[in-house]
Amino acid sequence: MRSMSEGPWTRRPPLAGTTILVTGITDGRSLAVPIARELRAQGAAVVCAGLGPTPHHGKLSPRAASFLDAAWTSFQRAVT
Repeated sequence: MRSMSEGPWTRRPPLAGTTILVTGITDGRSLAVPIARELRAQGAAVVCAGLGPTPHHGKLSPRAASFLDAAWTSFQRAVT
């Protein structure tokens, strides 16, 4: 099956004007990464949740903080 992102658009992309929340990205090998890329290729705005520490994570254990830091760094490498 050919991806819709492979051909030129003769009309508006099917997901243009939509915003989709993508969760489950923990590193560059996560299934959610190619899904997010395909959504973008089809015109959607993509919001990724659960990446890196935020001000709301003030009381995390060092191990949990390290995991979130690593997830954020891996995600940045995967999408750039």
